[in-house]
Amino acid sequence: MTRERATAFVPGHVTAFFSAHPADSPAAAGSRGAGLTLTDAVEATVELGGDTGDTPDSPSLSLNG
Repeated sequence: MTRERATAFVPGHVTAFFSAHPADSPAAAGSRGAGLTLTDAVEATVELGGDTGDTPDSPSLSLNG
């Protein structure tokens, strides 16, 4: 049986400065800032789990295997 799987490449980022601009309306709220994107990154993979004895929709987390 094959499991459905998705992988995302997430580049590193260092924020140099940041300012929030809240507003009563979400459409008018926002932020400003700048920083550096790094070549170091993380690759995150998720897949549908197998039968763990929990309910079928119960989420689980596994780190490093």
